[in-house]
Amino acid sequence: MSEKSFDELCEEITAQVGSPTLLGGEKMKPVLNQHFFARFAAVEYNPVYETSEEVFYIYSPETGLWEPQDEPSMIDLISTLMLHFAQEKGDATVNSKRGVGVIKHILEFMKAKNCCGRTNAFAYKGEPFIHCKNGVITFPKQEDGRRKPVLNAFDPKYMSRNRTEIEYHANAICNEFKTRLLEPALTEDDIALLQLYFGQCLLGSNSSQTFVLMIGTPGGGKSTFVNVVEKAVNRKNCTELRLRHLADSRFETQRLLGKTLLTAKDVPSNFFSTPGASTLKAITGNDTVTGELKGSNAVTDICGEFNAIVTSNNTLRIPLDGDAGAWERRLILINYNNPPPKEKILHLDDYLLEREGAGILEWGVEGAMLLLENEGQITKSKEQKKKIGNLLQQSDPITEYLETRLCVGGKKDTVSVSEILEDFRKYILEKGWSPISCKYLTCNLPDYIYDLFGCTRRNDVVRNGTRVRGYYGLKFNS
Repeated sequence: MSEKSFDELCEEITAQVGSPTLLGGEKMKPVLNQHFFARFAAVEYNPVYETSEEVFYIYSPETGLWEPQDEPSMIDLISTLMLHFAQEKGDATVNSKRGVGVIKHILEFMKAKNCCGRTNAFAYKGEPFIHCKNGVITFPKQEDGRRKPVLNAFDPKYMSRNRTEIEYHANAICNEFKTRLLEPALTEDDIALLQLYFGQCLLGSNSSQTFVLMIGTPGGGKSTFVNVVEKAVNRKNCTELRLRHLADSRFETQRLLGKTLLTAKDVPSNFFSTPGASTLKAITGNDTVTGELKGSNAVTDICGEFNAIVTSNNTLRIPLDGDAGAWERRLILINYNNPPPKEKILHLDDYLLEREGAGILEWGVEGAMLLLENEGQITKSKEQKKKIGNLLQQSDPITEYLETRLCVGGKKDTVSVSEILEDFRKYILEKGWSPISCKYLTCNLPDYIYDLFGCTRRNDVVRNGTRVRGYYGLKFNS
């Protein structure tokens, strides 16, 4: 609400756009100056019209959030404002013009950029913060370069529309969360990485440009951990990651607007075998993605700063497509190799949040502090890099095998197809990788070998006096 008096506000707006009512028409009767009431509402309610979403937002001092307003709510708000004006001024003309059609025209005036219209209004570029139920945590730098969490009062300047519904209490603990959910299933290195990523999810922006892939033991706690993260971040701020629809639906990106965390739980082994997989790199890597809005001709650009977590009981193959380096940078791999816990607790995520919600939040705040001290980046250990490298090799096992076990030889050097198939079978067994069907390997092997070595398959390779299929100019590495 404006701090100016009602009369002062009216005089100021009248000087800008004219009187509240004007004489017009053939009979010169009073007509409503819609522009006046658009400016009046802009000052009284200070709304933001996000042009990229075509949605009005109004700040709530009670929650500290900029909350979206549907059209009926905005119509009701403007009608109430016009009634208040009519009562203050005793203006029957204004009171008689409070119809839906007139108010929709007022809202159109409000959408202008010199009134309430703004583009990417909520792309906050100030100091990072975590919006909690009882305040906003900032992380000012100390003299020693460290960061210290500080709880501040709500303020519209943060342009926040996402918050956790957990109250922040410094030094709260979460022993059961660690001993029941994390420590039995994960290494210390994996736990440290998850703490950093949880902190990043609470901050709401993917500064490290990574996503988490959790694979392994069914019932080991993967989905429970993701449920805890989603509920701590606030389910309103999360949505399902649907790779297939990112590729084949014009409006899929609209679902992402206003969200900060994307999750896909218990996905099948072919989850990444879709054209939408490449989009995952974009929406987590600070690239701009173009989307369309339903019921509108508007096209909107979305900044790809979403956090993302994927879980699966299977080892997933990543579609490298000549871009292994980008996947290596984006990926954080968490392996659940330990047996599932013997003691089961129904709805463990709710149990932990009810008992230790503040402590779990504090654990995430500590992760955010450590992340910011590292300039928003997640440093991967040798152990983590090794696991990622192994997964990427397994994602393209034929190329990995050929580059490792075969090389260009002399003109008289030969290898047969059957020798390659048998050696490949032994290779993937040594690696512990999932097998590939003999039919698929046989059909695709000629293309792989030609691309890597420039050799074509022939039918005159001699083995034990018999001509068989194979390749000249190749040999096995000794």
